[in-house]
Amino acid sequence: MPRLSRGLTTASSRFLTLALLLIGCSAFRGVRAQAASSIVLDNIDTIFAFGDSYSTTGYNPALGINKFPGMEGTVSGGYVWLQYLSTLNSSYPIKLYDLAVSGATTDNAIVNNTSDDFNTQTATFSQYFAAPNGQALVTNQTRWDPARTLFTVWMGINDIGRAYQNNQNLTDLIPAIFDQWNRNFAALYAGGARNFLVLGIPPTDQTPLVQSIPSAIPLFAAWVGQYNGQIASYANSLPSLFPGTSVSIFDTQPFFRALLDSPRSYGFVDTTTYCADYSVVQDMPNLTLPQCAWPMAEYVWWNSYHPTWAVHRLLANVIAESLTSTTPPAPSTSSSSSLSSTTFPSRSLSIPTTSPTATASATKTEGASGSVGVGGGTGRPKSGAQRRGGGGAVWALVGAVGVAVAIW
Repeated sequence: MPRLSRGLTTASSRFLTLALLLIGCSAFRGVRAQAASSIVLDNIDTIFAFGDSYSTTGYNPALGINKFPGMEGTVSGGYVWLQYLSTLNSSYPIKLYDLAVSGATTDNAIVNNTSDDFNTQTATFSQYFAAPNGQALVTNQTRWDPARTLFTVWMGINDIGRAYQNNQNLTDLIPAIFDQWNRNFAALYAGGARNFLVLGIPPTDQTPLVQSIPSAIPLFAAWVGQYNGQIASYANSLPSLFPGTSVSIFDTQPFFRALLDSPRSYGFVDTTTYCADYSVVQDMPNLTLPQCAWPMAEYVWWNSYHPTWAVHRLLANVIAESLTSTTPPAPSTSSSSSLSSTTFPSRSLSIPTTSPTATASATKTEGASGSVGVGGGTGRPKSGAQRRGGGGAVWALVGAVGVAVAIW
């Protein structure tokens, strides 16, 4: 079985062993227990994804229900986390229908924008895939079992970024945004969705773009904190709103902050800049250019607002562990490689299990001086070790970033 690794020539001999930290938070214990017992990656054979450029692969069902893109439609310099997550075990790949669109907000009528929003992505799911009359189902182009299907939602990065760019006050927009979240989740539920993975907003205040606008940094930090609080509150309510649903909440804040605070522990060097010559490359992840200070994979940021494929790969590995057993598997001795193969430096790192607290009552008072929007089955093995190919390499971040759920 393939090892869970980040497989670059510059890091291929380095392993990372991390301390597993079991986390808990009273606000999340109910969902945490439910998610841990209900959503297990080994039981999943289909994923429907909704989001923005942190998730998009460029998939378009209108161009072919089962025509799946590679790297050409991503915004990472390589693959994104969903592609890694769905191929962690090459013998039992998960079918990925990634409806995420670069630049997406929740609702373009709330946060002024033009990219296909969460509403449109949900409508696309209903048109093609919703049970029982979705076009792809009626024409027998695909089949999916609600019990074995995961719906991922990573939405909100552009609600924050575009609100800033548009001189809108996100605090005033939050109620309407989450009313629309509820309508979209209701539509997904009506179409058969029962298992949800909801991701929180990463620290976009730490991106090179926002860091270049000093007045924006505290506002972004506050808005991200406020938005994440709303995600936690809403996601916690899903099982009561929609009976029979299982929910796992993944807090991306500790994950990103661990990389930003201790990059070399994870095979990264640069956390504050990016090389513009890499940011125009989509299908050469192993690229090293002499005009750039480091290989692409040693940068956290691919461009001013998006992480590199190397970050996506590690994120997928950690999410996979959060959706599997809480007992670390034995380290793999396999030498085979695949989309998910990586190695990391060998060292132990304790990762914070709480996210920094951000003031939730911030008000925008200045105009934007930069553009901040994110654009641009059966026969499946039952054990986590089988799904992951062994891989003890990613237990590093698991406890801190979400053994089933996380804390905000």
